[in-house]
Amino acid sequence: MYGTDEKIIALDKKKLRSTVIISYSFIIVIFLTFFLEDRKIPWLGQYISPFILQALGVLCALFFIACAAIGSIKLTDNKPGLILNSTGLLDNSSGLSAGIIPWHEIVGFDVFQLQSLKILIIKVRDPQKYILRGNPLQRLFNWINFKLCDSPISITPESLNLNFEELEEMITRYHTKYGVK
Repeated sequence: MYGTDEKIIALDKKKLRSTVIISYSFIIVIFLTFFLEDRKIPWLGQYISPFILQALGVLCALFFIACAAIGSIKLTDNKPGLILNSTGLLDNSSGLSAGIIPWHEIVGFDVFQLQSLKILIIKVRDPQKYILRGNPLQRLFNWINFKLCDSPISITPESLNLNFEELEEMITRYHTKYGVK
């Protein structure tokens, strides 16, 4: 990525290690549910059959397996997590990273909050262009992201060496300085 006034934010290996360890822990707990006795299990004052519980467990296990795999890959990734410069931003912060986004394509920002997790939503002129980036699985998640957040691009500081407020301030400052007026 070319440009001047460059700011490089590294991937936070400590945060990534925690994500991987937590993901593997959930996978183990989920697989233990497969060994429950074949009877109804009391849950929130109702009963849920082991089959339904195990089906939900498979879906959750797939999610955490993906988190563990992506986290493990990112642990070996020596590229920066995010680069900001005069031409745009380069996102390499997750398995669904958007890649290079020129400032002139960014039309604004939003914040999506899920419990205590804050996600910076990058609004772009042509969302379809970014929905179609990547392999079929990435395109699916880009489309889901677009349906949930009105943009296929989101950046969370969970794998970066900074907090959400620093991320939001830095990207906003660069966009104000170099984006289309």
